[in-house]
Amino acid sequence: MSTPKRLSWPVPPPPTSIADLGLPFSFICDLLLKILYFNGNVLGRELSELACLPWPVISSGITFLTKENFCGTTGARAASKAHEEFAEGLEYVLTTSGRERARETLELSQYAGPAPVPLARLPQECHRVAGPERQPSAPE
Repeated sequence: MSTPKRLSWPVPPPPTSIADLGLPFSFICDLLLKILYFNGNVLGRELSELACLPWPVISSGITFLTKENFCGTTGARAASKAHEEFAEGLEYVLTTSGRERARETLELSQYAGPAPVPLARLPQECHRVAGPERQPSAPE
């Protein structure tokens, strides 16, 4: 019996900076606050997975939130892997002011999932995924 062929779905290349996202820095910070709000204490690497963004992209947001006293760390809860930064193994938790800010942002939007692709970039991503042989055409 043959193994079923696995279909691969083309995905955009991972961003390497917040600028690559095409989203405001404040949006990323608010998204991280909401993810922490709904998930409680979270390791840096888990926060990265929940936001579907590489650690180098979200680390500046976490650094900002920590400096602004919206979140803090409870210490290292997991050994850093060879390719990881130390901060990825830290456990992050919201402060009282962080919970308040998260509630404020939740009044505007309850979305707390993977970082979205900006609407303005969606057509270019659709064209990239479709490939040159399957480009959409205008209706006649």
